[in-house]
Amino acid sequence: MSGESLYRRLLGPDFDRLPEALRRFHGAADGGVGAGVVDVRVGARPWTRMLARVLGLPPGGDRVPVTVRVRRVGDREIWDRAFGASRLRSVQWLEHGRLRERVGVLTFAFDVSADERGMRFRFVELTVFGIRVPPRLSLHVDADATAGGGDWHVSVAVRTPRRRLITSYQGRIVPSPAT
Repeated sequence: MSGESLYRRLLGPDFDRLPEALRRFHGAADGGVGAGVVDVRVGARPWTRMLARVLGLPPGGDRVPVTVRVRRVGDREIWDRAFGASRLRSVQWLEHGRLRERVGVLTFAFDVSADERGMRFRFVELTVFGIRVPPRLSLHVDADATAGGGDWHVSVAVRTPRRRLITSYQGRIVPSPAT
């Protein structure tokens, strides 16, 4: 296992530009823990709601309590998110300079940038069982984490190939004192 965290390796010198709350959370030797409240939106169409359930995404709601636990295993990170009673687990790793995140049989690739405000995750591609999905048929995920004081604001949107909303959530996360 590398001594550096996944995000330090991913961002290189830009990691040091991150606000302190994000640096501590993403630089913790054993991973990080945080909790907060998010507003979850689910697409209006019945088929987008069904797709959200099939993907294991959280149901809609206002002021949903969320916890995030990250555990380092080798050079990868296991992310466990709890949105109220709903659970979402993913595995993240660095491959060819990009962040990869696997959720079930889906693997998303992101270009991640960082500065003094936070991080931006820009979707690059989706694979299913390791097979690349053509862009015109692919789900899209965009996310941002911007810090303010000792916490950060998270914004995530999962959309259909035609950019219709499947699920989005946004809110504040406060790191635990251990991070």
